[in-house]
Amino acid sequence: MQPTITRKVKSEIVVIGDPEIGEIHVEKRGSISVGERMQIDEAGTNKDQGRILWAKLADRVSKDRGISVEAAEDLIRGQITVEAENGQPSNTTVANNEHIKFIAEYAKDYYELSSVFALIGISNIVVTVDVFIKARGLVRVHLESDAKINATTLDIEPASIYLNNKHRIRFGSQIVVVNGNHDVEADTIKVNKIAEPIAAQTIGYLLAENSRSLLTGFAAWKLEDTKGLSESLVSEIYEFYQSEAAGWVKTEPQADPADDGEQVGESLQLTGSPSTGESSPIELVTDDSEIGTPTSSNPIM
Repeated sequence: MQPTITRKVKSEIVVIGDPEIGEIHVEKRGSISVGERMQIDEAGTNKDQGRILWAKLADRVSKDRGISVEAAEDLIRGQITVEAENGQPSNTTVANNEHIKFIAEYAKDYYELSSVFALIGISNIVVTVDVFIKARGLVRVHLESDAKINATTLDIEPASIYLNNKHRIRFGSQIVVVNGNHDVEADTIKVNKIAEPIAAQTIGYLLAENSRSLLTGFAAWKLEDTKGLSESLVSEIYEFYQSEAAGWVKTEPQADPADDGEQVGESLQLTGSPSTGESSPIELVTDDSEIGTPTSSNPIM
């Protein structure tokens, strides 16, 4: 028999960012769970492992072909260095069939790299933000026009999500049940009769199945989605994450030591003060381990 451990977490809904840089609605819990910390640590470990595998492959290609490590890295990327008319070296793409032969020659190395290749050269900040969005992002539904009592349809801003039969959306203190399945980009949804009117511009949030807790997390979110965000928004999300990790105890900003001197991929510097966002008056008791898997293409608007 295992012990039953319960922990009541009073959560808030917080908006990070703004319409200009993009914004995301997340759940503020005042701490980071062990599971979230493990996911972030694992992503960091995978990134470090990717760098090691990359370095080993570049060193091997360099020795096999009698070329510099830099030239070997270009080959791995599918590029070769050629001499231009002005005598200066420049990169050009390797012919597709030649690169396929190259990959086949080093198939085992490429296979080991495949699962972590996307993380190589990405800053720890971006990796952390990517994991945090997947764990804490909220699926929101924005009401476009007033809904009267007993209404059975709602006009919504296209949300880039699938709203399916019996999905439940919390608008303030009222829970609305979706009637039927609705495609991505639907701007009108059918619902069971609503008990109270809902004003235009009210934002609702999808709830977890068989629970009054918010559905948190985006299973369909990818690292490429995070890389496509504005640098300002990524900075604000990371600062929010740092505040959650510190329990909202004010601390001096910490530099990302693993990113010192990083030249591969993208760089990111934190700017501005920690963002607290806009707190919703909704307070929900949330199971700290509950992470949903909504089908969502893009929670950032």
